[in-house]
Amino acid sequence: MAACWSKTTFRMRNISAVDSGFRGRADAVAWLKTPSGAVAALIVATLLARLLFAASLGLGIDESYMVAAGRKLQLSYFDHSPIAWWMTWGIAHLTGSENAFVVRLPFIALFALTTSLMYRVTAALFAPGSYPTARCSQLCSVLCFA
Repeated sequence: MAACWSKTTFRMRNISAVDSGFRGRADAVAWLKTPSGAVAALIVATLLARLLFAASLGLGIDESYMVAAGRKLQLSYFDHSPIAWWMTWGIAHLTGSENAFVVRLPFIALFALTTSLMYRVTAALFAPGSYPTARCSQLCSVLCFA
């Protein structure tokens, strides 16, 4: 029993924040210079920019149509796949609001998730350092905010 406890304690000590090897600001800056850190910073920066745009702009024509048509769940919405309408319906019912900022939240979250998953796939298939430059140009383009 004592041997098992000492192994568990040793493992817990290895994963604790104190012994993790992270020593502060210098390590954080060094991590940001790695491909993973650059992608994480890119995701956070574009996520904040998208949240800012979502809060400051009202619903567009297509978004208004999506919110209005999505009030009643259906298997299809004429010429659109239903997942966007279902997500809008879900977030509206979850929060009790059809505010422009609220109905855009699932799509902003999915964009951040997609960016991180694409980085992982690209890093697995190619060199990890090739992804941040390509994704930065795509994320920072004006068309991605539309």
